[in-house]
Amino acid sequence: MRIWQLTFLIGALSLGPLVHAQMMPDAPVKNFRFPRFSEEGFTEWVLQGGEGIYDSEEQIRVNQMNLRVYSGDERLVQELGLKSPQATIRLQENRAFSESRILIEGTNFTISGTGWEWDGATKVVEVKDDAIVTFAQSMTNTLTGVSLEATSAGKTEIRSKQLLLKTTETEYEFIFIEDVKVLSGDMTLQSGRLVAVAETPEGRDTKDVAAVGSQIDALRSLKASEQVVIRQSDKVARAEKAVFDPATGQVDLIGLPQIEASGAFISGHHVRSQRGQLLIKGSEGAGRAQVILTRAGGF
Repeated sequence: MRIWQLTFLIGALSLGPLVHAQMMPDAPVKNFRFPRFSEEGFTEWVLQGGEGIYDSEEQIRVNQMNLRVYSGDERLVQELGLKSPQATIRLQENRAFSESRILIEGTNFTISGTGWEWDGATKVVEVKDDAIVTFAQSMTNTLTGVSLEATSAGKTEIRSKQLLLKTTETEYEFIFIEDVKVLSGDMTLQSGRLVAVAETPEGRDTKDVAAVGSQIDALRSLKASEQVVIRQSDKVARAEKAVFDPATGQVDLIGLPQIEASGAFISGHHVRSQRGQLLIKGSEGAGRAQVILTRAGGF
């Protein structure tokens, strides 16, 4: 197999003398693999590809890219795996991008979309179009008294026009932008924007996991804004903001919230729902808390 001349590549990546070979710039490399290390010697990422094309010491193009991203410290945690049919790698910038499809895998979630950019310095991934995130966890129902426990058997799917994913030591932050739709159990949510936070493998104490019966990467919170509409069973809720706590099954509806149910209409300044129980608050500026019943049976 013909191998790249990695002199420029290794210098840009600070990898050390891994390979010494002759290479022609127009000679693609098949089935290659190499890592990048931090200054302390810990693995930051490992790049594999079905074919690599050397453009310059700053840039290579990769077909069938498989990029595994690690914590870059003594924890040696794999944070993400990124797969794409085609990608451009800017070596000195520690950055990759493509207009192709992307599949991103975390411990308990997957992301797909079209057009993407990954920044290794800031640990941010942008999915530019048709973003779909699937969490291996069901959200607890909040507008009814029926509980869907957070187990690997369930799932929550969130779709949006655009997505930003930020990774820290303790959490993944998902920022969904434009045409957001959430599907979980019998609940659907639509909004203009949504921010979801999930635990990283190192971010949740094992006692907390046992207490709520969930797994690592469990959804910790969701905050929806911009014309929020929630549908569940026979109920429809509308508000400017909705804040979810999946562990407790609580949702706060803020900004002139309204809930329509069979035979009932609820409104106020702030409505809190927890496993089917409602707390309705009013204010002078936003109007009184009120419940209008047309058919009281079974409510």
